[in-house]
Amino acid sequence: MKFKVPDKIRLFLSSKYLDWAETLPKFNSGFIHNLQIIRKHQRRESEKEYEKSRPPKGVEFLFLYFRLIEIFHIEEFDNFQKGLIRLLPGLQDDFYNRNFPTEFRHFTESISGGGYKKLGLIRRKGKRIAFFHEAVCEIRDLPPEVDYISISIHKVLPSVVEITLDVHLTHEATKHLLELQEKHYLSRISFRSLFPWKMKGYTEEYVGSIITQQILEWINNLRINIELCIRPYIKGYFMQQITGKKPCLPAIEVYGMKGLPEGEEAFDTLRNESRGWLSSLGLEFYRDIYGDGKSLFVWSHTNTTKTNNCTAHRLIVLWESYLKTLETKHYDGEISAIIHNTKYVLDAILPCIAVIEFLRTAQRNIEKLRMAVFDSMKLRPFSRYKLNKYIKLNNVVKQESMILERTSMEFNERIKHIHYKMKSIEDMKIIKKNPNVNEVENLKDVSIEFVKFDIDRLKKSLSLVANSFSEFLSTRNMEVMYRLQLNIFWLTIVVTIATIVGLLANWASIKVFLKMFLQYLSIL
Repeated sequence: MKFKVPDKIRLFLSSKYLDWAETLPKFNSGFIHNLQIIRKHQRRESEKEYEKSRPPKGVEFLFLYFRLIEIFHIEEFDNFQKGLIRLLPGLQDDFYNRNFPTEFRHFTESISGGGYKKLGLIRRKGKRIAFFHEAVCEIRDLPPEVDYISISIHKVLPSVVEITLDVHLTHEATKHLLELQEKHYLSRISFRSLFPWKMKGYTEEYVGSIITQQILEWINNLRINIELCIRPYIKGYFMQQITGKKPCLPAIEVYGMKGLPEGEEAFDTLRNESRGWLSSLGLEFYRDIYGDGKSLFVWSHTNTTKTNNCTAHRLIVLWESYLKTLETKHYDGEISAIIHNTKYVLDAILPCIAVIEFLRTAQRNIEKLRMAVFDSMKLRPFSRYKLNKYIKLNNVVKQESMILERTSMEFNERIKHIHYKMKSIEDMKIIKKNPNVNEVENLKDVSIEFVKFDIDRLKKSLSLVANSFSEFLSTRNMEVMYRLQLNIFWLTIVVTIATIVGLLANWASIKVFLKMFLQYLSIL
C-alpha cells in the first residue's frame, strides 16, 4: 500500500521551499526559477485581494455581541436545574429568586404556557459590573475579548427550554477582527511532489478564502473557549453532540455598520462594489437576506470554507437608520441602546431558530442512525448472536422518533403563540427576491415554513428507518425463537434417550422395586 503524505506536511514543506527560493538571488532557469515565479504570483494575488477587501470609505464595522443557544428536553430538566444552581449559587439567595427550585419546576413542567426569565451574569474574576439584583458567577478563564455574559431562559414549547447566553464583547473583539482582515495573506500552495526539483504541478487555495478562514476560525475559537467555561454547568442537547473542533452551540452574531448609504438602491450598489470586503468578513449578502431598512438578518450557510462547515446566523445593524428609531437619551450611549433593542429581535426569532438548529442536529443523528440501521440489516454470519446490540440500536431510534414526534406536535399546537412572539420581525422582508421562485417574503413566515418543512421531511425519513428496523427485529426475533424451540426439541430427545438408557442399565433393580411395591399393595 502506497504511503500518503498528510496535507499539512505537504503544505508546510511547500511553504518552506517557496520562502527559501524568495531569499535567493534571481534565477533564470531551473526549479528555483520556477519557485520564484510561483512566489511572485502569490505576492501579486495577495496584493490584489488585499485591495479588494478594503472597507468602503467612511464605513466602520463593529462586532457588538453574539448569542449562544442551548436547549434542554423535558428528560433533562432535573440536571438542567442542578447545573444552573452550581453555575449561579446566588439564584437561591437572591430576593427575586428566593424559591428558585419551586419556580423553575413550575416554569418547566407547565404545558399550557411559555415564558421568559433572566437568571444572572457571568463575569471574569475580579471584574466589577454595576448590575443589581443579579446572580453572578465569576470565571477566571473567560477570553479577554468578553466583557460579560447575560444568561436567560425561554420557554416556547412545553417540553423544551432554551437557555440563551448573550456574550457582550469589549472593543478588543472588533480590534482583533479588523487586525486579522488588515493582514496580507498568501495563497496556500501544495506541491504534488515532496521534492521541488521534481516539479509535477501544484494546487493553490484562493487567497480570498484564506482571509475569511482566519476571521471565522478566530470567532469559532472564541465561541469554543466560552463553551469550555460553561460546559461543566450547562450541558444540554447541543453540548452532547460530537462536533470535533467546531463550536457546539448555535449562535446569532450581532454586528454594527456605520456610515452605510441609506435606501435599497444605495445598499445594492455598496453590496456589489464591496463584495470583496463583505466576503472577507464572512458576510454573504447574496441570498437568504431579510431586512426592514434598519437591520439585516442573514441565515447561516454551510461549506463557507474548508475548515468552517457552518457559519453563525448574523444580525447586521445599519447604524444611522437604526438610531433614528430609538431614544438614545434613555441609555448609556448609542451602543448600549442598540444592544438593548436588538435583543428583542433575537428573542423574536429565537423560537424558530432553536427548533431549526435542533432539526439540523437531529438530521445529522438520523443520517448516522440510518447508516447504522441499514448496515445492521445485512445478513452476516453469527448475526443472530447480536440481538442485544440490535435492541439497543432500536431503543435509540425510538427515542429520536419520540422526540421528533413530540416537537412536531407541540410546535403545531403552539403555532398561534409562536406567530404572536415573532410578530415584531414581520417587517423584515426578503431582499433581492428571485422573480422566478415563489419565495415567502418576510422572516417570520419563512422561519415557520422552514420548521414545518424540515419536521415533515425528517419524520418521513425516521419513520422509514424505525419501521424497517422494527420489521427486521421481528424477523430476527422469530428466527431466534425458532432456533430456541428447535434446540429445546433436540434437547428433549437427548434427555429422553438418556432416561431410557438409564432405565435399561438399572432394570434389575427396578424389577425388584416393582415386585416389592406390588406385594405391598396386595397386603393393603
